[in-house]
Amino acid sequence: MESEQEMEVAQTFYRKVAEFAKDRGVVINVISIKGTTCSMEILGLVADITSGEVDIVGEFVLAYFVGSVANTAFIDPLLLTTNFHSILSIPVLAVNVHATILLHKGLFLRDEEDQIHEDRLDKTIGSVTKESSLTLEYGCKQDFQLDDTITSLPFQVQIHYTKLDGTKMVSYLCPYLLTGY
Repeated sequence: MESEQEMEVAQTFYRKVAEFAKDRGVVINVISIKGTTCSMEILGLVADITSGEVDIVGEFVLAYFVGSVANTAFIDPLLLTTNFHSILSIPVLAVNVHATILLHKGLFLRDEEDQIHEDRLDKTIGSVTKESSLTLEYGCKQDFQLDDTITSLPFQVQIHYTKLDGTKMVSYLCPYLLTGY
């Protein structure tokens, strides 16, 4: 791409494609062949948003997407069919996955984009495999007074998802953090 404006247009387009795919439970994997011209920082974003993988055939790539490290791999072009098999061998377990985390009034969460959430976090995940994960940081609010009457801080995780047979499911987890009192 020639100009920064063209890059922005392409990034907007591929972000919309990725969100469209994610909303429909589609995982997009990106494979590029070494020496070809493509903008992996933009195409890789599609894989990142949809929980897909990025492979560049013939070289080692450390893919950097929106502040996170994506999947990396060294791939021999002669083993391209093996790479397809590898990508397809990780089955999707559920689609249209959405998580809601309800917090105790004394807790906050920080997400991958460094955003602070004080009461709840709603996160659309899309499709998940056994290798999928979601990482969040939690802590106590500065103005929250912890005393000996509070022995735990409960929170709830609600996971809405669709099984591959179309069945809509909801799982509830109700863990709590011990305060040490």
